[in-house]
Amino acid sequence: SVFTAALLLSAARIHRFEESVVDIVKSHATKALKAAAAARASAWLQLQLGDPRDVTTLFQEVVRSSMHGWDHVVQGLVHVGLRFLDAYKPDSRLARVHTA
Repeated sequence: SVFTAALLLSAARIHRFEESVVDIVKSHATKALKAAAAARASAWLQLQLGDPRDVTTLFQEVVRSSMHGWDHVVQGLVHVGLRFLDAYKPDSRLARVHTA
């Protein structure tokens, strides 16, 4: 839920919990995105899983809520976003196209 995500991101403000919270959020978001991609590719999985909650929509709702007084989640969102950027590995084909 949005509240659970906001609660986790709020805990990331505490230095002692920052690394573990960011790792948890990133790993769960990555797993959810991979599961959603697999479900879109398989009709059987779509029937079994139903309509799972979209992770991007969850993050958008947390960002939207942060504009209305949930300022404590912004630092955690930034750390999670930076962790995703650090983990990004561009496709070698695309890297060759842009450098050529």
